[in-house]
Amino acid sequence: MEELQYSKIYGAENAGIPLVVIHGLFGMSDNWGTFGRNFGEKRQVHLLDLRNHGRSFHSEEMSIEVMVDDLSAYIASIGADQIDLIGHSLGGKVAMQFAIDHPEK
Repeated sequence: MEELQYSKIYGAENAGIPLVVIHGLFGMSDNWGTFGRNFGEKRQVHLLDLRNHGRSFHSEEMSIEVMVDDLSAYIASIGADQIDLIGHSLGGKVAMQFAIDHPEK
């Protein structure tokens, strides 16, 4: 069974393209709480905890590639055809690799 990342969702009732936000190394989704609450007033915002961070699952495997796969699985689980993506530090690396691997998203 594939494990999914923990997420906090603001503005779940809002339509449109979801905004997915990924924290930096040693961070967690809670670091983006104020941002998520503010932007969640007008759109759907998903704050993710990367594997081995915050409330997400922990694994011996840790690479940009597996985190891109985790992100892809999360996006599929919310049924999004497209997303807007923001990442900081490690999250930025994951976001950039995801954009390269999945430009259609």
